[in-house]
Amino acid sequence: MKTHTLNTKFCTLALVALIGGSLIPAEAQKTPTSAVACNFVGRFYLNPISLQGEVVGYFTNIHGIFNGMSAPLFNGSPSENTAFFTFRSDVFTLNPQPAGGLPANGDLVLFLVSAGKFNIFFHPAPNCDWSNLDTFSNGQQIANFTRPEVLDLQFKSISQHMITETLISSKTFTFNGYNYNFSELVPGGITLFETISNTSSLPALASYSIVLPFAGSGIAVASETDQQH
Repeated sequence: MKTHTLNTKFCTLALVALIGGSLIPAEAQKTPTSAVACNFVGRFYLNPISLQGEVVGYFTNIHGIFNGMSAPLFNGSPSENTAFFTFRSDVFTLNPQPAGGLPANGDLVLFLVSAGKFNIFFHPAPNCDWSNLDTFSNGQQIANFTRPEVLDLQFKSISQHMITETLISSKTFTFNGYNYNFSELVPGGITLFETISNTSSLPALASYSIVLPFAGSGIAVASETDQQH
């Protein structure tokens, strides 16, 4: 009877460990090169007079950061208001023809978007608001990226572009009891693929009268170490 009891206890403990273990997130996991590293939702803010603008938004998932049922990337129902992880660009400039840009290619309008920086933030107590861009960048800055000049393709109803953001610095942060760092998640950076709606009418801001929604995905870029192998 004692042996049976001990075996029963051992099996019970093993089962609990097995079930519990499947719910425990691992430490930061590097995203394989060319794999999807993240998905995001954002808005594009533009001053049509100065042709300056910026983008802000939030991440729906980030590869390597556990986002199972017990630790979602939102503090409640998913939205910008509850997102733990957000992003914001610096102010950029669109350069159209003839002011140093490119001529239209048929009905395709081309813009050169100035080089700049892109930052990711962690909000332990998220409370972002599309009407206040500072709420997307008042959290803990955990990653800083730099980008070159890029080409924006503007169709009648949508715009599309790809941007390679190279990671230049990052800080370790703690999320749900685990430590993460973007130098481990995406050491080489990410290439963003974005689709912007040109037809939506969203509330304007005092400094930006044009506000357009967009969404997209980020693909992991090979690091210098990866390229040497």
